[in-house]
Amino acid sequence: MNKSMPHSALLSAIQTLIEESRQQLAVTVNSTITTLYWRVGKTINQEVLNNTRADYGKQTVASLSKYLTVTYGKGWGEKQLRHCMRFAETFPEEEIVYALRRQLSWTHLRLIMFIEDPLKREFYVEMCKLEKWSSRQLQERINSMLFYHRRLKCLVAIDLKLGAFEAGFKGQMELYLRYLEKYENVEGENQPIGLILCAGKNKEHIELLQLDKSNIRVAEYITELTDKALLQKKMHQAIQLARDSLNILHNKDRE
Repeated sequence: MNKSMPHSALLSAIQTLIEESRQQLAVTVNSTITTLYWRVGKTINQEVLNNTRADYGKQTVASLSKYLTVTYGKGWGEKQLRHCMRFAETFPEEEIVYALRRQLSWTHLRLIMFIEDPLKREFYVEMCKLEKWSSRQLQERINSMLFYHRRLKCLVAIDLKLGAFEAGFKGQMELYLRYLEKYENVEGENQPIGLILCAGKNKEHIELLQLDKSNIRVAEYITELTDKALLQKKMHQAIQLARDSLNILHNKDRE
């Protein structure tokens, strides 16, 4: 045994302390930066709103960006300042920002703040916190068309998968549906329906997973389809199919 090597338990304890300190530092840095960006955005927005000239906002951001870039570096370009402005506009309450900054990174928030629908935006915020999504995972979920909306007196969660159906998709969708049922369902609505659109599916595989008991449906889309309008039509047909199946189940329960 190498006498110069520290005791394994001691080494493990010190490493744990160092890693915990690094994590705490990262959280503190992220919180500070996020708050700074929000305050910068709010200050610029207030300045722009207080001036009646139509072109004032554009000129202000451009000149401010040039000065800040010379003084503080490349991180203060016009695009970044407009991100700060959007951030403050999307989350106008400072208390909300304080709550978000310790759980989501600036990269997370930068993706979420460009989602127009407030309910959809809140959905992604909560899912990031629950599932501990990385910013890359969040971007993938947004790109995959995971969202929810009200149709025919029920909430529908739709997730577009680029590959064939996998068993793991069931667990993801069940989590989405539990969230919708707990936070978004209103009195008089049916239970949420989950619709997974995949490039392919195995009927026997799906039957074994008993997706009907979880109000989950799986539908195929045509991978060669390039027309967005046709894809939307296919999606709406699948929604109607899921609703019809749910009504049949409800009617059987009443008999």
